[in-house]
Amino acid sequence: MKEIVVKVVFLLTFSVIITIQTGPGLHEWTDFLTKVEQDCINKTGISKTVIGRTKVTLELPDDPQYKKYISCFYKKQGYQNEDGDILFYNIKNMITDLANGTVAIDIVNACKDFVKQSSHEEYAYTVAKCLLETSKQKLIQEEQE
Repeated sequence: MKEIVVKVVFLLTFSVIITIQTGPGLHEWTDFLTKVEQDCINKTGISKTVIGRTKVTLELPDDPQYKKYISCFYKKQGYQNEDGDILFYNIKNMITDLANGTVAIDIVNACKDFVKQSSHEEYAYTVAKCLLETSKQKLIQEEQE
């Protein structure tokens, strides 16, 4: 369960393609994520090196190009609409598909009260950062129990 929560947040935040032992459709889903990632890299001009580094360090760079990438990725995944609103219901549903509903609700609730930022990119970045930090905290809590 712990590994699934981290993998879900990686998928939401970094678009990491990690093998998750779930049912059929995984191959199609990872193919789709790979395409979305490449589309957003092409659209924003961000370096694949920057994306790769975030996957290794689990740190989100405070960089305008990276913020554009996250917003692009969220929009293509249906996590942010064209008005810049974050669609937390869709994020919760995605996490629930791979973990339990309680975990999804806890993670999303911790991040959904952020005030909408000045730009789509800032808002997506702020939420992505919150999702990552919240999942890390949740894992630490579970390990201490």
